Amino acid sequence: MADLVKPKINELDQQFTHLEDTTKEKGERLFDANRETLVHQTCDDIDSWVTELQKQIETDDTGNDLTSVNILIQKQQMIETQMAVKAGQVNDLNKQAEYLQRAGAEPEKLDEIEVKKARVEERFAQLRQPLVERQRQLEKKKEAFQVCKKCNIFACVKFLLNRSPKSCCYCIIS
Repeated sequence: MADLVKPKINELDQQFTHLEDTTKEKGERLFDANRETLVHQTCDDIDSWVTELQKQIETDDTGNDLTSVNILIQKQQMIETQMAVKAGQVNDLNKQAEYLQRAGAEPEKLDEIEVKKARVEERFAQLRQPLVERQRQLEKKKEAFQVCKKCNIFACVKFLLNRSPKSCCYCIIS
């Protein structure tokens, strides 16, 4: 019985290996066919993200009290995390463009991708300095509010030592 089953198992194993290889090859060809579209979509995604982020940066709001400044600093940190993710996507664009070139994509399409990729890289790079400047402004403002808060506490204590406890409300309100 084993003599009958063993050759059949070997044949099925070979057929399965062939099926796996064929499936992998077809999947790679399908992905290659869509790679150009994916590069364009990634460029468009990064470009629209950069546009949205530029709008956020252009606002002059750096907070009007310590709480709002802290919230803006947290948002800034989230943006920096997103920047790291997008930087990875920009690097992936370079790899994809190189792959398309090696794969023999049409020169016109490669030129179009290269122009689009260069534009996205430039816009992305232009974001770095304004973000660093905004972070610096927020940190300065936070420090100023912290100093003011300490000064107000000191003024309140001084005021309480020289006045009656009923007048403390003035210190807290102002």
